[in-house]
Amino acid sequence: MKVKKAMTSDVKCCTPFDTIQEAARLMRVHDVGAIPVVKEKDSRELAGIITDRDITCRATSTGKAPDSVLVEKVMTQKPVVCHPEDTLEQAALLMQKHRVRRLPVVDESGELVGIIVQGDIARNLNAQQVARTVARISTPWRARPATRAAA
Repeated sequence: MKVKKAMTSDVKCCTPFDTIQEAARLMRVHDVGAIPVVKEKDSRELAGIITDRDITCRATSTGKAPDSVLVEKVMTQKPVVCHPEDTLEQAALLMQKHRVRRLPVVDESGELVGIIVQGDIARNLNAQQVARTVARISTPWRARPATRAAA
C-alpha cells in the first residue's frame, strides 16, 4: 500500500512564529501529538515539526511560559519525511531507523501533503511488521561510550 492511501491529508499546521501555547492548543483540539510546522500561514512548505514532548521537555520543564516561547525555539527542523508514492513498508523502515512515530509527507517540491503516523502503520501492515516497527521506535537511543583521553 502507498503512503497516500493511509496518510492523513487534512493536516493542521502552525508556523515557526506561533507560540508553543498555540501549537499545544492545536494538538488538544485535534487530538494529535504533533503538528507540522510550515514556513508561513499561506504556505505548505515544511519547516519542521513540533511534538507534545518538544513542548514539555524543551520549554515547559525549564520554566518557560508557553505564551512567550516561539515554536521555532523547540521544533525539530528538517524532520525525516516520506513521500506519497512511498510504500508503507518504506515509511515503517524510516520510522524504525530514525525512531520517530510520525512522518510528514511531502511532495517533490517539499510541500506538505499529509502525515503518516505509527497508528496508520499498525492498521495497515501485518502484525510482524507492526511489532518490529513499534519495538524499534520504542528502543531508547544508547548513549555513546565516553572516550578516554590519551594518557
